[in-house]
Amino acid sequence: MSTLFPLAKRATPEEARQKAGYSKVEWARFYELTKDEARRLTQENLSLTWPRTPEEKKKEVMDRINAALCNENMQPVGDDVLHWRMSSAVRDSRHNSSNRPAILQSRSAE
Repeated sequence: MSTLFPLAKRATPEEARQKAGYSKVEWARFYELTKDEARRLTQENLSLTWPRTPEEKKKEVMDRINAALCNENMQPVGDDVLHWRMSSAVRDSRHNSSNRPAILQSRSAE
């Protein structure tokens, strides 16, 4: 996939993986790193979305993810792939966090 064009918002995970240049194993690691970062963001502010995350916070997240990737001998990820992934990861984390009290309540009733 060309590095000249940004990743489309509606790209598939496979298209994003190819754009990043990652193997399936590397993509799985990138996925976990972004999931952890999204969880951290939503713990700080459950109403936050990735597009509404302040730019300085986005830069901190990108720096942490790319540092972790480099520590694991993986190439850094581009802005477009990170934005694509974090938009989903934050949304999923918000959804999971908002459902957590209901899940815990139903488990305690059993």
